[in-house]
Amino acid sequence: MTLYARVSTDTSPEILYQLLTEQWKLSPPNLLISVTGGAKNFNLKARIKNMFHRGLIKVAQTTGAWIITGGTHAGVMKHVGQAVRDNALSGSIHGQIVAIGVATWGMIHNKDALVRPECCRKTMNSVFCIMCDL
Repeated sequence: MTLYARVSTDTSPEILYQLLTEQWKLSPPNLLISVTGGAKNFNLKARIKNMFHRGLIKVAQTTGAWIITGGTHAGVMKHVGQAVRDNALSGSIHGQIVAIGVATWGMIHNKDALVRPECCRKTMNSVFCIMCDL
């Protein structure tokens, strides 16, 4: 299941953390792994790509980390997404991987399909909309 939240720029970090841990039932992280880099596509040799994928997944699983990226399908963020996807498809039982992509609304493809006004709530002067892709 993939979950989406659209939040305003003034939404407090506490509200987001509560959404992730209390509403979505994600275990609190022991570590945050922030993977950043340019959105320019680049190719990795198969050996390096496999090492990156295995290393990232192993660290995330063994530490209970959340992986945070820029949320687009380009550059190093694309490699992170592929690593998480490949791990999920492998049926690994070694621990859930939490990957969170933070992207501006303008970067989201087909964003109108995600909007469901009945799911939006105003809380503490902030608006967040939760969309579930079931």
